[in-house]
Amino acid sequence: VNRCSCEERGMLLFVGGAVALLLLAWLVVGLCSHLRHVDVVSGRLPTKGFQVTDARTGVTKIVEGVPLLQSPTLSLSVVIPAYNEEERITPMLEETVKFLLQRQRLNQQFQFEIIVVDDCSRDLTAATVAKFAEALPDEVIRSSVVTEFIRVVTVRPNGGKGNAVRTGAFLARGSRFLMVDADGATRFSDLEPLETALARVAKLDRNGNERGIAVGSRHHLVEEAVAKRHWYRNILM
Repeated sequence: VNRCSCEERGMLLFVGGAVALLLLAWLVVGLCSHLRHVDVVSGRLPTKGFQVTDARTGVTKIVEGVPLLQSPTLSLSVVIPAYNEEERITPMLEETVKFLLQRQRLNQQFQFEIIVVDDCSRDLTAATVAKFAEALPDEVIRSSVVTEFIRVVTVRPNGGKGNAVRTGAFLARGSRFLMVDADGATRFSDLEPLETALARVAKLDRNGNERGIAVGSRHHLVEEAVAKRHWYRNILM
């Protein structure tokens, strides 16, 4: 009996060791995969430029340098990280453009851009954005000082949402930067209370530039959430 117990314990140790090695291998592979995106994820500036497409005309060009580090030329940059959002992104873009154009009519100095960061989607997310932009009336295009105010940048390989947001931030030309999800779970008009909160916390840096961060939360709206999501994401809200 004792010998059997020893053999069983030995087998358990062997299995446990094998599982530990598999977990270690999984972590190493994950780390290597993460390091492929180190230029963006670590905060180091990209050296080869960004390949950015004007969603309306389809013209693709390389953006050299980092607009984020240059003097802003617009009022607001809206960055939308998107992964397989072909079915949900059009209504979200419609609401976003409608809101921003209304603000622009009230204030001619207000100029904006929308940057959709396609995180190597497997569906037609980028093509859907292009179709939306092509259908915009000419007067909408003429109302903007930016000839390419809806742009698409595709990240390859897939780098995750954080990587997509940072890529969009590097390309932002606005004095203010707003990240919104592509699923339309939040009303775009909620930008206004977010701006109010930002005004309360913003401080001037040594160069006289306004700096501040405001983060919106839907925690109090779990039961009213528009987008469908896994149960564990509701817990994390």
